[in-house]
Amino acid sequence: MKIISILILAVAMLTSCDSIQKKEELRVGISADYPPFDMMIDGEVVGFDADLAKIIAEKMNKELVIKEIDFNSLMPALDSGAIDLVISNVSRTEERAKNYDFSIPYYKTEAFLITKYKDKKRLKDFRMAKIGAQAGSIFETQLTELGYQTKPLARLAMMVEDLKTGNVDAILIDGPQVESIIDNYPDFTFIPATEIKDGGISVALKKGSNLTEKVDVIITETLKDGSLEAINQKWLVDFESAVAGEKIMGVEVRYFKVIAKGISLTLEFSLISTICGFLIATILTVLSGTSKLFKYVSNLYVSILRGTPLILQLSIIYFALPMILEVKISVFTAGIVAFSINSAAYMFEHLKAGINGVDKGQIEAANAIGMTKYQTMKLIVIPQALRNIVPSLINEAINMVKESSIISVLGAQDIMRKAQLISSETYDYLTPLIIAGIYYYIIINVMNIILVIINKKVAR
Repeated sequence: MKIISILILAVAMLTSCDSIQKKEELRVGISADYPPFDMMIDGEVVGFDADLAKIIAEKMNKELVIKEIDFNSLMPALDSGAIDLVISNVSRTEERAKNYDFSIPYYKTEAFLITKYKDKKRLKDFRMAKIGAQAGSIFETQLTELGYQTKPLARLAMMVEDLKTGNVDAILIDGPQVESIIDNYPDFTFIPATEIKDGGISVALKKGSNLTEKVDVIITETLKDGSLEAINQKWLVDFESAVAGEKIMGVEVRYFKVIAKGISLTLEFSLISTICGFLIATILTVLSGTSKLFKYVSNLYVSILRGTPLILQLSIIYFALPMILEVKISVFTAGIVAFSINSAAYMFEHLKAGINGVDKGQIEAANAIGMTKYQTMKLIVIPQALRNIVPSLINEAINMVKESSIISVLGAQDIMRKAQLISSETYDYLTPLIIAGIYYYIIINVMNIILVIINKKVAR
């Protein structure tokens, strides 16, 4: 007994020491689609902002956790408590400052127009033209306020693609992006947009955050001790050497390899969501057949879930629920919940159709021998209904694979998000998407083959 007591005490002490040593996390949101500030290389978020995040976490004695999130979802993620800081090329504006705290600027930049027109020399020459700018950016806001026709676009790669195809006459970007774009597209020319005023790039925090003053102190220190200058030299001056060796293999081969890393998440996500959706639909189907109340509740559930966009449901679960319930929800969990309850609404209709296909005489016979409605549904109706709707369920799983790309807006590293990050890094918008499409095509055709096999077995 003494030995056991000593072992228990030792384990307790080790556990206690481990909990003491474990650092508090600093969760930083970064949209890795804006090189050289933010990019993804070999599955890791790197760039100017990531290096700054490391310095801030180190000086706060916290463990850095970088969450890669689509730019338009960064501020909602901050609101929901999913992240503590946004360090992703965000500028302070008076409107934003009403809802968020901002640190002192850690980088000052200039705005430039990129265009194919050689005869235009200043922003005013584009008064009647269409100018592309990143959606939600300070550039989009100022262009609109100055009366220019603006086309907001989610990513830099999309802006470059629109300029290539002539959908916009120019794009407005930060100075650090100019050189790499001109290197890739020598036919483009750049023009300083002196009318656009940028107050600098800052760290964004939740309103009233107790980290705001600490971040200001750290940024001030890094400005004085040369740490920020070293980051600037690494990513904005010596950018090509910073990423050297990352593009040795053939471009297309690299695209295929990087995007392929998102396949496992896409399949895992789709499979779990389909199974959970089926279980929810089965429960709803059984309950709806037991009483009028459950039937009404089930129909209301289906009406709401089928009558609202999936992206809205996903946003409510990921952004709103954590604020309401004061709980942390991961991107993967939020996606599983949203897609499961949405899929259940459609599977419920498939199950109802399968039930209607069951011979009414069997149900009457079950009633005649004294079986309850629940027993009849569970033992007679549901098993036959499932046999009737297996093909429909496989089709629903196929749809789930295609629809799962929506989760990429929250930064989940699925096939689509991998393609988006590649396009942002290389300014090649179409090729990565075509490769992503090839992967989806292969996956879905394999599932179609499985569907054909199952159909043959069910038909026997």
